[in-house]
Amino acid sequence: MRLSVFAILLAASLSAAPSGWQLGVQAYTFRKFTVAETIEKSAALDLRVIELYPGQKLGGGLAGTSNYTMDAAARAGLRALLRQHRMTIAAYGVCTPGKPEEWRQLFEFARDMRIPVLVSEPRPDQLDLVEQLADEFRIRVALHNHANPSRYWEPTAVLEAVQNRSTRLGACVDVGHWLRSGIDPVAALQQLEGRIVSLHLKDMSVKGKDGHCVPFGTGELDVAGVLAELKRQRFAGPFSIEHEHDADQPFPAVRQSVHWFRQAAAMSESDLRAGLAPRGAFSADVAQVWAVREPGYTAIWPDLGNDDTSGYTNLATKDKGTVKASGDGFPKEHFTNAFDGNSATKWCIKTPEVWIEYHFPDNARPAVAAYSITTANDAPDRDPGQWQLLGSNDGGQTWEPVDSRQNPKWQSRFHKRLFKLDQPAQYNAYRLEIKNSGNPDTTQLAEIELLAEKTE
Repeated sequence: MRLSVFAILLAASLSAAPSGWQLGVQAYTFRKFTVAETIEKSAALDLRVIELYPGQKLGGGLAGTSNYTMDAAARAGLRALLRQHRMTIAAYGVCTPGKPEEWRQLFEFARDMRIPVLVSEPRPDQLDLVEQLADEFRIRVALHNHANPSRYWEPTAVLEAVQNRSTRLGACVDVGHWLRSGIDPVAALQQLEGRIVSLHLKDMSVKGKDGHCVPFGTGELDVAGVLAELKRQRFAGPFSIEHEHDADQPFPAVRQSVHWFRQAAAMSESDLRAGLAPRGAFSADVAQVWAVREPGYTAIWPDLGNDDTSGYTNLATKDKGTVKASGDGFPKEHFTNAFDGNSATKWCIKTPEVWIEYHFPDNARPAVAAYSITTANDAPDRDPGQWQLLGSNDGGQTWEPVDSRQNPKWQSRFHKRLFKLDQPAQYNAYRLEIKNSGNPDTTQLAEIELLAEKTE
């Protein structure tokens, strides 16, 4: 039986998190975008809180950055953006002013913007002032741990800093930096019990300083164990997804992490500790996925539905012909990816109606008996939903209909569908016009093949 690389979505529940668990994004995740774009992307994932950091361009028609020194007009504009998307600021940081007057300005900004938590790394000589301001403004201050070496990289450093101080001072736990520093996150959470204010939640590719962020449940950090421990502690603060990797296009990884978190957060502490949390949104390893579902199972999984194209030869690759399209697509998601022979890449463009063309070189007109389309890695509502395939023999001046389809049944991510033509077509150029998709804003696909039947 033929096996194919496939993607499987585990446990589709999107249950809400426990009462008091607010999930948002640390805006640094979208540092190459504006605050306005970050808010829009967060709202698209039904996130209702956000953690801002100083220095990000505001965007959305607003001048300046998200620094706490922003003027009244910028603050009013930012509040309007948040109201528009039904969002609030759950935390702000990491921000560590130098002078006493700057600290007061930071707290005044937080009060004006109704920010309940300031994330910071104050010097020991600043702690008295920070404690005084926290109590005066009734705003919590969470001491953040960067990786070793940094001021609060060890839990003991945080505990020493807040000892005998106001309960408004505590920890902003960054579990990813703990793993980079060789610290067991679950054990560290136990050390800080009662003083945890907020979290920067990450999963990491490897343990140690070389690790980078990956979607929740796919890395080496025991994120399920972290949530189980926080359930035991009855933690009620905000979680901020901080995905530092994939800076040019972090949204797919964040989307996977949000989906994983909502599944895991709905589980009991005992189930999380028993290893029953999802293993991540997607996997390309059949044996691994089946082992998670049924430990000890060794049989071969059947093909999940990819159409067999082994009897055909792909005539179209971007290295052989010319590819044109109605738009470039997002960074690294260019339209030429649709003809690169690699389903791990994709063309993703912010419009529901698109076209893409392939022109054979030297006016060649090979016989095309079929074509295939492969879905991309995420967001099923972006899949092609209705299209027409056209052919041209005059360089694209005029087009003739070749085939059309409506509402194909896409079964999974990276799903390849084969579409046979009633009779072979012989055109120098082909144009795929996608009239609509399930998403009103965006269309994507991973691969297109123009296929000729193999001869003996």
